[in-house]
Amino acid sequence: MSSPAAEAGSDTGQGGVRAWAGTVGGIAAWMVHISALASLIELTCERPALEWGLHLVTAVTAGFTVVALWWCWALVRGSEDHDAGSRGGRLRFLGLFGLIMSGFSLVLILWEGSYVLFLDPCA
Repeated sequence: MSSPAAEAGSDTGQGGVRAWAGTVGGIAAWMVHISALASLIELTCERPALEWGLHLVTAVTAGFTVVALWWCWALVRGSEDHDAGSRGGRLRFLGLFGLIMSGFSLVLILWEGSYVLFLDPCA
């Protein structure tokens, strides 16, 4: 019996670090986004020219979330065996979970990023 890490080899192009980065990457990007915006907003009030930094944070984290979505989609499509206890079933579950969570994370990132356009940071 081999370990899950050994089963998720690089010969298939799936599994391992890429599977987990795709699965939790959107959540991590959203956490970075909300933390960065919350910490930079006071600085933006003092120096309005730095508002572009808030847009940059939104673009970078949204881009990483799109990459995570792509990796999760590849997991879902590349899993031939869909049985619950099989390697393919586990990868498919990770891919579907990552698609849902990264999709929500992308919506939240874009929604929070839109606040920068409409709200005054000094109000």
